[in-house]
Formats: sequence, structure tokens, C-alpha cells
Amino acid sequence: MDVGVLRCWNGRRKVLVSAALVDPQRGGQTTLSASQVTPRCHHCGGDQDTAQHTLEDCPAWESERRVLINNVGGDLSPPAVIAAMLAKDRAWKAAASFCETVMLKKEAAERDLERANPARRRKRRGHDSN
Repeated sequence: MDVGVLRCWNGRRKVLVSAALVDPQRGGQTTLSASQVTPRCHHCGGDQDTAQHTLEDCPAWESERRVLINNVGGDLSPPAVIAAMLAKDRAWKAAASFCETVMLKKEAAERDLERANPARRRKRRGHDSN
């Protein structure tokens, strides 16, 4: 990572970070988990549901992406988004909002899928059915 970006990051007076911003793959179908039967995007049918697919391509998040692009610019590569976030508070807030909103919707969709198909339910640590 660019040293200037690290200095800017280090120099921020206040940083509000949600779990979705720190780890955007934590809740949705961005990685193949035991509860999934396919790596495909459950929101658009795309081949791979990755963080970058969610950020740049998935039509399910078009309105959220439009707000993000208006604040960080059209380059949604991780280095460009991070640089914009560090340069402008409004870009930081837009990226945080995008991550939080999308991850909450992905988590809700996953819960709906699990309720509809009990075989998809993830085993929770310490809560085995045996």
C-alpha cells in the first residue's frame, strides 16, 4: 500500500468503522460457506459472488452503487476506493454506508434462504444439534 495513503489513514482524527467495512465478506455470499451449495450470486445469478462482483457488477446493488460512485468516483478498484475514502469524509461515509447496507441485505437474504430450506442452515458454534 502507498505510504501516503497510510499516513493519511493514520492521520484521521476519528474513524468510525463497522464490521461490514472492515470485513465486507463476513455476512453475505461473498465466500463459499458450508451453508451454500454454489458460489453463484444469489442476487443476480452471476458466476462468482465476490466482494468485487458486489461492488462493481451485481445489478441488485445498482442504487447503492450509484450513491457510492457519486461520492468516490467511477473507479471502484479497492485502491481507488480506499484513496477516495481517505481523501474525503463524504467518500468515507458513502463507502461505509454501501458496505453496511449491502451486507445487511445479504444477511437478511441468507436468513430467508435458511428459513426456506433448513438443510442450508449453518451450524452455529456451540449449538450442534446432536
